[in-house]
Amino acid sequence: MIRFFRLSPSRLALAYVVLSVLMLALFAIPLWYAWRANLSTFRAYVQGEDLQRLVEAFHSEGAQGLTTAMESQARSLPRDEIIVFADASKLRLAGNLTAWPAEVPDAPGTYGLVIGLRGGSTMRVVASHVTLPGGYHLLMGRESVRFESLVDRFWYGLAGAMGLVLVLGAAFGWMIRRALLFEVHEISRTALAIVEGDLSRRVATPSGSGELHTLAQTVNGMLEQLARQNAQLEGEIAVRRQTERALHRAHDDLEGLVTERTAELARANESLHRTETYLAEGQRLSHTGSWAFNVATRQIVHWSLEHFRIFGFDPEHGMPSFETFRQRIHPDDRAKAAEILERAVSERTGYELDCRIVLPDGAMKYIHAIGHPVFNASGDLVEAVGTVMDVTERKQAEDALYHAQAELAHVTRVAMLGEMSASIAHEINQPLTAVVNNASACLRWLAAQNLEEVRESAARIIADGHRAGEIIGRIRAFVNKTPSRKDWVDINETIREVIALVRSEVYENRVSLQTQLSDDVPRILGDRIQLQQVILNLIINAIDAMNGISDAPRELLVGCAKDDSESVLVAVRDSGPGLDPGSPDRLFQAFYTTKPQGMGLGLAISRSIVEAHGGRLWATANESRGAVFQFTLPMGDGRAS
Repeated sequence: MIRFFRLSPSRLALAYVVLSVLMLALFAIPLWYAWRANLSTFRAYVQGEDLQRLVEAFHSEGAQGLTTAMESQARSLPRDEIIVFADASKLRLAGNLTAWPAEVPDAPGTYGLVIGLRGGSTMRVVASHVTLPGGYHLLMGRESVRFESLVDRFWYGLAGAMGLVLVLGAAFGWMIRRALLFEVHEISRTALAIVEGDLSRRVATPSGSGELHTLAQTVNGMLEQLARQNAQLEGEIAVRRQTERALHRAHDDLEGLVTERTAELARANESLHRTETYLAEGQRLSHTGSWAFNVATRQIVHWSLEHFRIFGFDPEHGMPSFETFRQRIHPDDRAKAAEILERAVSERTGYELDCRIVLPDGAMKYIHAIGHPVFNASGDLVEAVGTVMDVTERKQAEDALYHAQAELAHVTRVAMLGEMSASIAHEINQPLTAVVNNASACLRWLAAQNLEEVRESAARIIADGHRAGEIIGRIRAFVNKTPSRKDWVDINETIREVIALVRSEVYENRVSLQTQLSDDVPRILGDRIQLQQVILNLIINAIDAMNGISDAPRELLVGCAKDDSESVLVAVRDSGPGLDPGSPDRLFQAFYTTKPQGMGLGLAISRSIVEAHGGRLWATANESRGAVFQFTLPMGDGRAS
């Protein structure tokens, strides 16, 4: 038995395959028997002579003769026989069945079938199907119980063969397992002896060339090598002692190197400390602090000393929370700052922010912050770093530069009115002349005792006086040196007021002035006087540009409408000589002018006023001829005019 289990598993598996093939071959005997029995059954149950006789009757007497013959024959047939004659559509013509069985295949041949009878009963038959000329069908057969027993015998034989194959598989599987474990146990016992120090034992080498044979040879080879290594162990110990001494020397050298590197690191730290000191001093002088912010936890991870100083926090108290830092932002700017920060985080981009902060003592500062995203190796946004600059002094300087621009704008307005003095005098002279004329008429009507005419003349005197007063009031408001004040301004009404001021200038220069003022233009948040100055300057420049035109109409169009960018667009179009293609941008530079007596400040001041209102002023060529000066103003909250 031990010798048997030392057979290789591959040989045992081959033996199992051979036996299984023999068992399945034995299954061919009942199959052959069933085939022979089934063939003899077909021959015994279907009489070829009877079927041939019916076929000959069809050929000699036709379908009608076969029908008559089968009807007489069907009355004498036993109950276990069937005969049916049908036309091409399988409609029954004669026989002992009420209809052509639907179970019969369309192709001619002999079949074992189960057909339905009257009352829902069935019959197992062996029948032959013959097709005749003209598409007629003939079926003849007999009930078969033996056919069913043959089928059962087939399945019993198949089940028996498979059962034997499974039993053989289980037996041979057990034997293969014992064969495998036998050699493994041999190797385990040898390994245990090696652990206990017995190096003389060897693993029995199994026959064959399988994996266990190779493993046994490998273990035996390792044992031989281990024995040789024991002889070399003493020499290796000596080498190890020499190595230990060399390691001690290397350790001493390493300590010296560490001491040297420590001194170098101290010098580097001192240099870094000086650099940090210089950086802190530079931040202090430029009022710029640095920071770092963890996007995931919403925690501040770094603030420079200058950052602490700008926001009024004490570095000794540690890093403030994000909410405490947020409270230092001016209440009116917190929502804007939060929106910009959240948008930068969601879009994974940098940002710039200008806002105000309020210190605990009530002092207010203006700051300019710049943020930049930081990504990890996976491309995830982890931090935001950047700088914050105290721009309070710069803001104050800008404001001072702006109270200076206002002064210059006021001087320009006065100078402009000085140039228009003749037109203004003519404009005021009209209502005053009317007052004098109406007063003379009033005296005449008084002398004539016509009180009704006197009343009408007095009313006209009052109306003309009011008209003169309105002109003087507009001029006074335009010239007054008042601080800038923004309010909701009707831009269409502002244009009309300016046109009233330049009406005489328009008439004297024979200019055709038209307006296109849209009714749905909302009110603009701005300074009405400053916007009047911009519109007046553009109209006066257009009139001056058309003075040299004598061979074409002098046309001036002032328009106002909403554009596609949620802004109000004001345009002044003239039919003058147009713009110099080489210097369209120089028109807005200070002290640049194309007029002989011009100061070169009007367009520069106009652009600064428009930009201070959040808009833009530019010039382009007109479609037909001349130039177009236009500017945009933001609509604010869109209050209707």
